[in-house]
Amino acid sequence: MAEDNYAQTANKAKYLAIIKQYELFLIPYDETGFTEPEGLTWPVPSGLEPLGYSSEDGATLHPEPGDDTEITAHNGDIVYSQSAPGYWTFQFPGIELTKRSVTAYFDTDVNPTDGSITVSKASTSKKWRAVIRAIDQDDNKILIYAPKAQISDRDDLNLKYNEQVTPNMTFKFLTDGNKQFNAWGLAKDFTAPAGGEG
Repeated sequence: MAEDNYAQTANKAKYLAIIKQYELFLIPYDETGFTEPEGLTWPVPSGLEPLGYSSEDGATLHPEPGDDTEITAHNGDIVYSQSAPGYWTFQFPGIELTKRSVTAYFDTDVNPTDGSITVSKASTSKKWRAVIRAIDQDDNKILIYAPKAQISDRDDLNLKYNEQVTPNMTFKFLTDGNKQFNAWGLAKDFTAPAGGEG
């Protein structure tokens, strides 16, 4: 009797991804002349540096589902159900105090003359474009691009003896046009057509 391969799987380790390294680039939303990523080979604009080191916990891309609305009939049947689109967040546990990270965390500009900042509020209003680039254990590339983001949460900035000063930030991806973000390289079994880019 021929074997029918019942309940057998075709697990493939090559489809697993372990992030070896990643980097976050922040670009002011209203900056002119910015070229949006259209694939994995996005050229980093001249003079733009990533936010740098992050903590060993790594970054987190998190979905925040929207509220559900349900209307029931007199007998309890659900006759209408709708979910709001929700949004995505990107938590970046940065540990470098650069001009870009300080500008983002405190939502203010660094004085180009003396490096000082003037903080007049605790809310955030600056909008950013966020580009996250990563490589996995096999050096496969991953790129995530959020065309409009704003800081929605920040951890306390602890000033303690023998503890790293860490400006941890969470960026909320806002809808820009019809999208919150694009991503390339997450579907590891995708094969680009001839002349195309995966």
